[in-house]
Parts: sequence; structure tokens; C-alpha cells
Amino acid sequence: YDDSLLSEELTWESSSIRNWLDKTFYPTAFDPVEQLFISEVSLTDDNGELYSENDKVFLLNTKEITKYLKTKEAGTCRATSYAKAMGVHEQRYRVLDGKEYYSCYWWLRSTGETFRSAICIYENGDFSNIGNSATDDFRGVRPAMWLDLSAVNN
Repeated sequence: YDDSLLSEELTWESSSIRNWLDKTFYPTAFDPVEQLFISEVSLTDDNGELYSENDKVFLLNTKEITKYLKTKEAGTCRATSYAKAMGVHEQRYRVLDGKEYYSCYWWLRSTGETFRSAICIYENGDFSNIGNSATDDFRGVRPAMWLDLSAVNN
């Protein structure tokens, strides 16, 4: 989430992950035509306070998780081969009818209750407001964005 070991409070706006999503992921993952469909949006923290800058690609916060992912199962996430190569760990979260199901932890943009921590979704799709150390590098990233489908008709 954030690779700095600074003593100041952690924020989404100053986080390494936000910078990576904006400067590396967005221009690499989407070609110029695809970028036309991605809307720039104003985001808020968990208290409803607007951030000073807008984002095109972002992470969900805890309120959005409960709004858009209706079940814990919807929060489970398999790591891609690329993510695994970058150090993301998967864990078995259940066995059903003899089949094993794996998922990885993944970051939200919400900061945790402890100093320099951020909240992540656990392998079983649940989360805790306490948060995890923002320098942990074995958690995945699930980028979110709003698409402007009206751009299709133009």
C-alpha cells in the first residue's frame, strides 16, 4: 500500500499504491481508446470527506465494499500469475465437496485504526477496521474504475 517508512499519518492521497495505479498501471493496462471510457471521479474517505484530487483508477473503500459486494464470497480473489510473480500470496479459505478454494488478501483505500495501516480484504472475503501494516507486500490489488458508456456512441 505504501512503501515509505515515514512517521506521518498514512493517507490514500499520498500512498505509493495510488501513485502506482495512476502513473504505472493506468497508462500500461489501458490503451488510449480504452482510456476514453474511464471516468475521472471524486472519491471520499470512509467519513465522507472528499479527497483533494480526483482519480481514474482507484481502490474501493469499506463502504463501497459493503455496497457493491453483497456476499463475502464476492470478496474472494484469485491472484493472477503476474501478481504471484510480484509476491502476492494465496491461501486456502475453504474446502467444499473435496475441492480446495484459494484466495489472496487485497488492499482497500481505507486506512486502518492503527498507525500507518490500511484495510485489506482477507482470503475469506472479510475485513477488519484495524488494518494491516501498509508496507506489507504480499497483498494483491483489485483496481476499480467507473466507465462512461456514453462514450461508446460517440
